Amino acid sequence: MRFFRSHRLNAMSDGQVIVRFRATRDKDLVGILFDRHAHLVFGICFRLLKDEERCKDAVLTIFGNLFEDLLQYEVRNFPAWIHSVARNHCLAELKRMNRECSIRIQSDIPSTETDEPSVRNTGRLKIALAAISREQQTCIELFYLDRLSYLEVAARTGMTYNQVKSHIQNGKRNLKRILTHAS
Repeated sequence: MRFFRSHRLNAMSDGQVIVRFRATRDKDLVGILFDRHAHLVFGICFRLLKDEERCKDAVLTIFGNLFEDLLQYEVRNFPAWIHSVARNHCLAELKRMNRECSIRIQSDIPSTETDEPSVRNTGRLKIALAAISREQQTCIELFYLDRLSYLEVAARTGMTYNQVKSHIQNGKRNLKRILTHAS
């Protein structure tokens, strides 16, 4: 419990807290790390997710996973390590959100003559996809819709890993440019 944490525990370095947690499995020790670093993790998440509620959820998930992660990984520099964990978590969350959005958009598309915004956006996306290069379109569809990895896309298309990566990055940038200017 928070009220019973000793000042001696709070005087320990992050490394000492981790070593003690690994030895005792005392959950209050992860609480000390939370108290020290939650605001920094929130800032990292907010910079990437740009949504306060999603950031709060991400922070709780990241620190909730520490009970297992600190036992599994050898952490030498906690601030740098938690920064990487938070960044990777948020990037995975963004990728998951993009896939869900892409899948919804690519589902059966009703007539674009309706006033429903999602239908208009779907039509705009189809037009934007047609405006980018065939290689970019293929890589984006395989990566986001078929959920293939860069290596799997490369194997399926005969492109190199770096070509696939480039086509996806450039395709996303071009789609954003096209969709932003079409508004």
